[in-house]
Amino acid sequence: MTFKKIRFTLVGLVLMATLTACGSGEKKKEIVDTKYDKFTKVVILTDSERLQPNEYSSAEALVKNNEYQKKHDKDEKLDISHSILPDDMDSQAMNKIFDKIKNDKDINTLVVSSENSGIIHYIKSLDRARKDIITISAFSSKDVKDLAENFDIALDYEKKTDAKEIVDIAKTLGAERFISIVDEESLGHDHKQELLAELRDKSSKIDTPYEEIKIPSGMDRISKKAYVSNEISKYISKYGNDINFYPTSRDIDEVLLNRLVSDKFIIAELSQRNSTKFMMDIYGLKQIGRMSENYNLLNGQISSFFNTNYGFGGRVAGLGADPRSHIIRYATQLGVTLNSKSAKPDKAYNTYFLEQVSTIRTQISAGFKTPYKQYKNYKVMSVDQIVY
Repeated sequence: MTFKKIRFTLVGLVLMATLTACGSGEKKKEIVDTKYDKFTKVVILTDSERLQPNEYSSAEALVKNNEYQKKHDKDEKLDISHSILPDDMDSQAMNKIFDKIKNDKDINTLVVSSENSGIIHYIKSLDRARKDIITISAFSSKDVKDLAENFDIALDYEKKTDAKEIVDIAKTLGAERFISIVDEESLGHDHKQELLAELRDKSSKIDTPYEEIKIPSGMDRISKKAYVSNEISKYISKYGNDINFYPTSRDIDEVLLNRLVSDKFIIAELSQRNSTKFMMDIYGLKQIGRMSENYNLLNGQISSFFNTNYGFGGRVAGLGADPRSHIIRYATQLGVTLNSKSAKPDKAYNTYFLEQVSTIRTQISAGFKTPYKQYKNYKVMSVDQIVY
């Protein structure tokens, strides 16, 4: 059995396979040795919180943490600011933002996340005036050509849920049976119907019995939750707790997480690919504002919660970070690394380098691929699964 990568947050154990090699000490030192970093000034541009809540929150958290570090660490060599693009791309407001960037000679990295294609005009203008600034696009868009041809580096993220990965991880965690809990009303979202068919197929290929619990139509939310809880009890009574339950809605997620701490069954993935913050809300775990987008820390809190309060771990998995949030944090650290090491943007064409930046600078493991041969600077990030 092979699968991309699993990162265990439990007791600091890290297992990495296939995509990330060990590398030489010198290669690792190139990225790890932050004490030799040069001063880097980063500007992050995002759309408004209304349009881009995840990206906006990520940028705000980075700024708050940077302000904290500057206040408590005299040797802090990083300055991060966040500017919000106007929803209507008003030319006067846009010119004001970009003129400020052009005139600040200390700025050497620009990270941009915008759903408006009009941003390209201003990036072209900036490039003519300030070729010394590393420009990084950190937004998923269909306009690959525009992004790749006008930014030094264009980052995207993987959106498709991998059925084989879910089934393989469930098996690795000890699942002897795979049960999907199907809420018909949720199947129109995120290609769930297609995913269920793939889960059934992948389970059969590794000789794992597959079944579906279908919630009867016409139930209200409370009735649905009660029905799901009763069905979980029936399956555990019949087969034991080495069962993987796959939910198709947030309501089912909630039932599973509440039952998990007592029944200790397996959840290879919840209904949404990253559910770190949802899990923290369910379990009443607090987030520090400036660290609210630091998924390595958040994941560690959840692992500690399971281990300390209920004496178990290794029964729940999920995507290690929200891609829309992590791509902002990652792009910022990539810019810092390139500037600090006096590296040209084409250093980021190397996927091994990109993986190491993610693993060491953000403590979130991720793989990268280059989907278009003609655009070596266009990379798609795939955040790895973790096991709590």
